[in-house]
Order: sequence, then structure tokens, then C-alpha cells
Amino acid sequence: MTASWRLAGGVLMLTLYACVLKPPAGTVSPRDTLSGGVESWLALSDAALKAGRYADALEPTSRLVQRFPAQHVYVERLAPRSSVVP
Repeated sequence: MTASWRLAGGVLMLTLYACVLKPPAGTVSPRDTLSGGVESWLALSDAALKAGRYADALEPTSRLVQRFPAQHVYVERLAPRSSVVP
């Protein structure tokens, strides 16, 4: 294999990695994550879940899921605890 083929293969692999690892277009900028709304939703959701008030945790957790759809942690909080099968 010649050096030019190895170089072409390397460039092809780097291009493929860049396409696969590129963040989706719907990502949230770091500036948006620092807003007071997100922090208050997280605090309200945590406090309500820890206290066992699942109905109160529903609204702030739903907002977190809408804002951060790729974060599975918030989606898992919306799943009812009784439906989890061991």
C-alpha cells in the first residue's frame, strides 16, 4: 500500500468519525443551560422526587425533558416507579 492510499484512507476515516460524532443540530448552547429557569426546574424536580411527591415533580421534569431531549436521566424520572420490571 502506498503512502497516498494510506493518507486517503486516513482522511476518509477522519471524515467518517466527524460525521458520526458531530453533535445533533438540536443541542443546547452552554449559555442556555446556565439560565435560572433550568436550575429552578432541576431543584424543584429533585426536591419533589426525594420527598415522594411525584405529581409535583411532573411539571418541572417535563420541562427538563423538553429542554434536554438527549438526556436520558430526565426521561427516566418521568417513568413510573411501579412499572419497572426487575
